[in-house]
Amino acid sequence: MKQKFTKKKIINLENELEHFYQKDQTPWVIAYSGGKDSTMTVQIVLETIAKQKKQPNKEIHILYADTKVEPPPLI
Repeated sequence: MKQKFTKKKIINLENELEHFYQKDQTPWVIAYSGGKDSTMTVQIVLETIAKQKKQPNKEIHILYADTKVEPPPLI
């Protein structure tokens, strides 16, 4: 079942991200495959952090992970 992301849900997600980002110094690692879901995840995280008034207090590492599910012509 697909969920629709309303503006309110995105704002709530951004607030949660900001809270957990400021909570401690532990670096974040985000796996990125290039698909629509991982692209949206990276975009929301980076846009949320960029909007913060406070200086970033932790590193964010984005790692490319080849899922090997692309049709052969795209590889």
